[in-house]
Amino acid sequence: MAFTRRGCACLFAAAAFLVAATPAAFAAQWKTFRLEWSGAEFQNGARATGSITLDTGQLPDPRDNFIALPNRAVRAFTMQVVGSKGGNGKFSQNDFSALAFYSFQPLDLSRELIGQSVGKGKTFGQSSDQADFNLVAKESKTRRTPVDMDSFIMKTHGGALIRLTSMVPVPTRPGRR
Repeated sequence: MAFTRRGCACLFAAAAFLVAATPAAFAAQWKTFRLEWSGAEFQNGARATGSITLDTGQLPDPRDNFIALPNRAVRAFTMQVVGSKGGNGKFSQNDFSALAFYSFQPLDLSRELIGQSVGKGKTFGQSSDQADFNLVAKESKTRRTPVDMDSFIMKTHGGALIRLTSMVPVPTRPGRR
């Protein structure tokens, strides 16, 4: 089938209209979460704080989010571990090879994620096969990066277990994405 100039012009105009009419469909949906881990449950004083900025529109199937890093869906990640014998330090997205972030039930990303129902009587933050937020450390002989142990649980280089205890969205300022 041959296209005429007029047919090509109409096709181009229709495509331009669709792009202009639905800018939100192509715009990044960046959301930053403040993260907190604690070793209290494991009778240790280790803890960590951090943040992650995700393009929630780029996340694949929420039931199976295992994302290789770096990835365009993750703008930034930071983590600072304190109170761990031999495992303290600051870490970034460059120290990890993958992110696991999934839930078998939809999560309300506008409020604290820890404690939200994920099905089968479990909540986001509890060890189960229903949900997880964890990072897989890159192998390194020099970095003391925390490693994933179980759903929501990481082990510091010093051997202390820490559980994710808070994952709350950071409010965006008006006019800023």
